[in-house]
Amino acid sequence: MLVPKEAIIENWSRPSGKSGGEENVDLNVDNRSYSDESEGQKEREVSEDRTWVLQAGAGRVGRRKSIYKKGKRGGSLLLIKHKNGQVKISGQRVKLGDVRHHVHANTADTADVNAVADVVLTQESDKDILIEKLSPITKKRRRIAFSSNTRADWVKLHPLADILVDNGFDVDIFITGMHMVKEYGSTYEEIVKNRKFGVFTRQTWAPGDSEIENATATMGATFQLLQQFDYDLLIVHGDRLEAKAAADAAHLSRCRLGHVEGGELTGGDDNKNRYAITAIADYHFPSSQDAADRLIASGQRIGTIFPIGSPDLDVFLRPSAISIDDVLRKYSIPFKEFGIAPFHTNSAESESSGEQAKNFYGALLDSGRNFVIPRPNNDKGTEKVQEVLDALPKNRVCVAPNFEFNDYIVLLKEAGCVAGNSSVVVTSAPALGKLCLNIGSRQQGRAPPTDGLFNFSPNDREGILGCLAENWGGKYSRNVHYGDGRAAERFFEALNSEEFWKVSQQKLLFDQKAS
Repeated sequence: MLVPKEAIIENWSRPSGKSGGEENVDLNVDNRSYSDESEGQKEREVSEDRTWVLQAGAGRVGRRKSIYKKGKRGGSLLLIKHKNGQVKISGQRVKLGDVRHHVHANTADTADVNAVADVVLTQESDKDILIEKLSPITKKRRRIAFSSNTRADWVKLHPLADILVDNGFDVDIFITGMHMVKEYGSTYEEIVKNRKFGVFTRQTWAPGDSEIENATATMGATFQLLQQFDYDLLIVHGDRLEAKAAADAAHLSRCRLGHVEGGELTGGDDNKNRYAITAIADYHFPSSQDAADRLIASGQRIGTIFPIGSPDLDVFLRPSAISIDDVLRKYSIPFKEFGIAPFHTNSAESESSGEQAKNFYGALLDSGRNFVIPRPNNDKGTEKVQEVLDALPKNRVCVAPNFEFNDYIVLLKEAGCVAGNSSVVVTSAPALGKLCLNIGSRQQGRAPPTDGLFNFSPNDREGILGCLAENWGGKYSRNVHYGDGRAAERFFEALNSEEFWKVSQQKLLFDQKAS
């Protein structure tokens, strides 16, 4: 979490005493001591009224509880007391993992106060404490919406939504598309259970629906929500038709639009969606400098382009808190050595998708290795790929409708290779130093130059077999072409600037060259 400089702990000391079974801690912040013994620092409620611990908002009901503090309302440091690894809010204990949600949701719901908080480690590992600082509000509290339609785009959007919530923005998530479909794992549940965002769910697609039905329903649902609530910005990701539909809704409702991962090259028809979103977006958050240069060359205003990196790498590059054994048990994966092999239809080659999948997975099985396979997206031709997956031997592959994101990270880190045509093959896996086999044309033009990534046609059985035999389990240099794990931080810095919001919504094209 980003904490203002004046709230960063430089020194801390051991607990100075106990009161009522809770910790009273002396802290030195910016060389100014804030102790519970200091004059004017006695424990009291943040406000006379009970404060919001869950802020009321669109689609959700607020809850009030008394939250106690150390410090003065004028900006001094606050301490919410805790014991045994939990924060205590008016007698109710809250796990430290939930702290950001509870504190973000307005420790004081007065009009002139902002709250910033962080969990800080003391010298004893079991004495983690929560600090908080109240400061006057000097700028408008922004309300941001994110449109998420698939498990894949939520992986990218989640870190961005997280950091905004943690820093005082109001954030709502519009959930549509594959998220709402049981056959794809009902992945909306992962977002809903987070509880730190406002959430709106809309059923916009079901198996058998056409692309035009999907796009029309997504656009209508998004437009309705944008009209109902006053948002400062809608964020969409990538190149799927649902993202294009949501972007059109933002344009028609006169809502500012931000586009994550514009300027990319791929080998599919969905490039048209990506370029169309770029054309109407007010802000651009590309994942590489190459993509940023393409946006500049296309005439987008330089001041609206913020190269942040691929947001999923913020999570991929952190240590995992889940063990591989737990993940294997959770998904009933019967083998400990495996590769990961995601394969989706290429919209430009949908007629041959079944044959491509058959040849690709046939080569993988001929290698003698076992594979974990996520179900393909709901693109045109997907049913042909699914038929191939259904026929694969169950003792050699594990096919799941959805792997929860943190579980998928653990699997990727343990895999002997990552092979297929998903973006993970050319972005996330190279950043982990994995052996990567980029199959077919779906990611054409997107693969970074790296020593661990090899390109094959899905029909190149001998090439695939030879690569797996020679390089399985190989460790390669980590490729940071798509980011260094700080995408969310850069995203927040952009939105937290007052200059960001001064950009005119009048769309102009500029004759300029990338540096």
